[in-house]
Amino acid sequence: MVKQFDRLIEEATMTADETVGTAEINYDAWRTAIRRDALSNYHYSMARAITREGNASAAIEHLHHAIAADGRMIPAYAELAMLLRAEGRVSEAEAAELTAKTLSPDWSTEALLRRGKELMAVGRSEEALQSLEATANWPPALRLQAEEIAAEIRFARVLQYRSAGDPDGAATALRSMIGYEGNNPLFLGELCLRLIEDGDWRKATTYAMKAARLSPPDRRPEFDWHAANLLFNQFRFQESVSFLEERIEMDPDWTALFVLLGSARIMLGQFSGAERVLRQAIALDPARPVGWLHLGYACSGTNSAAVAEFFQRTLRCLPGHFVAQAELAMLLAQAGRHEEAIAQGEEARSKVPDAAATPLVAVPQVITLLVANRPELARAVLQTAIAATEPKDRVLFWLRARFHPNHLAPLTALFAEVRLDCPVTML
Repeated sequence: MVKQFDRLIEEATMTADETVGTAEINYDAWRTAIRRDALSNYHYSMARAITREGNASAAIEHLHHAIAADGRMIPAYAELAMLLRAEGRVSEAEAAELTAKTLSPDWSTEALLRRGKELMAVGRSEEALQSLEATANWPPALRLQAEEIAAEIRFARVLQYRSAGDPDGAATALRSMIGYEGNNPLFLGELCLRLIEDGDWRKATTYAMKAARLSPPDRRPEFDWHAANLLFNQFRFQESVSFLEERIEMDPDWTALFVLLGSARIMLGQFSGAERVLRQAIALDPARPVGWLHLGYACSGTNSAAVAEFFQRTLRCLPGHFVAQAELAMLLAQAGRHEEAIAQGEEARSKVPDAAATPLVAVPQVITLLVANRPELARAVLQTAIAATEPKDRVLFWLRARFHPNHLAPLTALFAEVRLDCPVTML
C-alpha cells in the first residue's frame, strides 16, 4: 500500500501547490489523504481476514467500504469481483472487474496470484489451483510465480497420499505434476523416478538434467550423477561423457562422478582415457571399492595379472564383494582353472543381495561357463538370472556385457538365443 499512499500524498501536495503556492501546504488535504489511506486499508485487511474465515457476505461489505474510501484501490476491486462471482452475482462481479481492468491492465493476473497464495495458506488447494492454472497469457514474472506455487500444491498432494499409505494415489498425483513441475529440483527428481517406473526414460532424463542444472551446490553432485547415469543406462555414452566433463569441473572432489565418467569411456572404447579418470577417482578415495573394480575393467585388454590385482584390491576394500569375486572367477577360467572358476562363480552368485544386482554377477559367471566350454549350463544360468530380474533392470545384462569387449560377440549371440531384448529398442 506504500505506492497508493505516495499517490495520495502527491495529490495532497498538488492541491496545496494549486491553492496556496509552493510556500505553504494544505494540511486539510494531507489529513484527507492519510484518513482515506488508513480507512481503505482497514476495510481491505478486514475483508481478507474474514474471507479466510469463510464469511463472504461480510467480506463483500468491507470491500465496498474500502472502495468508498478510495475509488482507485485495485486490489479491493479484484477481491470483490472474485467474491461476487463465487456468490453468483455475476453482473456485479463483471462491473468490478471492468473498473479494475480500467485502472490496471494486469489486475486479473495479480489478483489471481494473490488469491492462489492465500487459498494455499489456508489449505484450500483445489481452489488455489483454479486461481493459478490459467497462466498462459500472464506476464512472465507472475506466470513463473504461479507455476512454482502450483507445483508446491501438487507435491503437497503427493506427500499427503504417501502419509496416508496410498502409493497408487501418490503415483497418480505425481503424474499430474508433469507439465506443472516448476523449477524445484526436488520435485523434478521425484518426477524423474516416477517416469522411470513408468518406462519413460527419455522424459525422465530431461527432468533429471533440468534438476541437475537447478540444484543447490550442496546437492549438485548427487543430481549430476543421477542425470549422467540415466544417459549411461540408455546407451547414450557420449552424451554422458560430455555432461560429466562439464559438471565435474564444479565438483572435482566427488569420486562417483569420476567413476561414472570412466565407465562411460570404457563403453566408448576409450580405455586409456577411462584408466586415467579412474586413477583420479582412486586418488580421491583409495578405500572406495568401485574405483578399483572399474579400473580392472578399463585394463582388461592388457595384463591379466594387473587386472586380477585390481579386483583383489576391490575385495580388500570390501571383503565379500560378490562382483569382484565373479570377475576373479572369470580370470581363473581364462587361465584354464575351469572347475575352480565355476565353483567360485557359483559362490559369488550366492552372495547377490537382491534381484536388481543379479546381472552384475550373472554376466561374468556366464562368461566363465562359456570359457570352460559349458554352454548349456551358461544358458541355464542366464535364463534363471533373467527370470529373477525385473524387466526395467534387464538393461544391466547388456551394459555389463559391454564391460567385457573380448567376450561381447558370444554374449550377444547367447542373449539373442534366450530372447533377451536389446535395450536400444526398449528405451
